[in-house]
Amino acid sequence: MNLEVLNGKKITIAGASGFIGQNLVRRLHSLGAEVKAVSREPFGGERFAGVDYITADLMTQEGACDAAQGSEVFVMAAAASSGAAVMANSPLAHLVPNVVMN
Repeated sequence: MNLEVLNGKKITIAGASGFIGQNLVRRLHSLGAEVKAVSREPFGGERFAGVDYITADLMTQEGACDAAQGSEVFVMAAAASSGAAVMANSPLAHLVPNVVMN
């Protein structure tokens, strides 16, 4: 795949503080994309000069609009999750939040 097409593209990564999101931010930024990194909590990971880091709650219309504004490409790497015990005891606990975000 010719990744040069991403150079200069305005790409938003939702879930940028997670494992997949952090790696996407790093890679897309290195390819020359204009990256907006979105996380629900203030970003505590590695930061790159030139990346726009914002905090937004994707469960709200305002947060989703803030995250998506100005994007040409939107990558959804955000998810509501928790430990195995919660998932075993309440398997639907994450259904509503993840459906709303997506």
